Amino acid sequence: MNRFFTGWYKFVVLLLAASSCIAVAQPQAFPDRPITIIVPFGPGGGTDLLSRTIATKLGELNGWTVALDFKPGAGGAVGMAEAAKAPRTGYVMVMGATDNLSIAPWLQKSLNYDALKDVTPIAKVAESPIIFVTSESSPYKTLADVVQAARASPGKLTLGTAGTGSVSHLALVAFGNRANVSITHVPYKGAGPILADLLGGHIQFAAMAIPSALSLIKSGKVRALGVTSAARSSILPDVPTIAEQGYQGFKISVWYGLLVPTGVPAPVINRLNRDVNTVLEMPSVREVIQSQGAETDIGSPAAFATTIQSEYVKWRDIVRASGLSPE
Repeated sequence: MNRFFTGWYKFVVLLLAASSCIAVAQPQAFPDRPITIIVPFGPGGGTDLLSRTIATKLGELNGWTVALDFKPGAGGAVGMAEAAKAPRTGYVMVMGATDNLSIAPWLQKSLNYDALKDVTPIAKVAESPIIFVTSESSPYKTLADVVQAARASPGKLTLGTAGTGSVSHLALVAFGNRANVSITHVPYKGAGPILADLLGGHIQFAAMAIPSALSLIKSGKVRALGVTSAARSSILPDVPTIAEQGYQGFKISVWYGLLVPTGVPAPVINRLNRDVNTVLEMPSVREVIQSQGAETDIGSPAAFATTIQSEYVKWRDIVRASGLSPE
């Protein structure tokens, strides 16, 4: 009898030990606490709207708590640096963009992160083109008119953008190189002053994000000459792309996507990718994104990584062609 109980006791102890080991080996369900999305730009802009929409819908989809943490500064580099040094758990994401992943490395000497090594892609969220516009009273009806005039009088025509080194400025550089024309760049701070000077005849053209010019385009006060995306914008389907106006393959865009610090476990990355893509397929989310002149872009982490790597090289060449030096 004693041997029986002794044997039974040993069996129970071994069974409990094995169960304990299994329990320890099982990872905790993700997430088990709130998630933060770092927004590297100030509140009230397009990045805020995009991040807030994704955060809200992830909460509705899964019951998660997803909060925004605004870390503006240095063209989005401050927030990206903060994300790069966050714990590698998946509880901190960052809304990256063309500015802080593909342009900043070539324009800022002292970045506190490596755009290709210190952060890992989760999902590309949206992509938006730049639009070239002129005033309704302008004699330039098409992009071909602009090119013809610029070749006739190099440097005489002027084009306003949101600032030196901005995507819109570098889009002008890329187009000028492709079309072999010289158009004088005029930097501004904000779309309002650009459009005021455009309508006032102080500059001939402007390059900016679609939402900034949309109401004036629809009212007929501003004429759209072309968008820089590979395909026409769903919000302005009658405006041709630059590519289809004789510059095949021309594509400049502002893209956004979620990333985490490098080192986050693959199962967490895959879970976040799956749920973000589910959110992007929601009609209400597509509507919000398209209202900003952008399009959703559903894909894998690997696909987003490929985009970042190719854009990194492309913007290096554009920045070098602009003559700008890192500061």
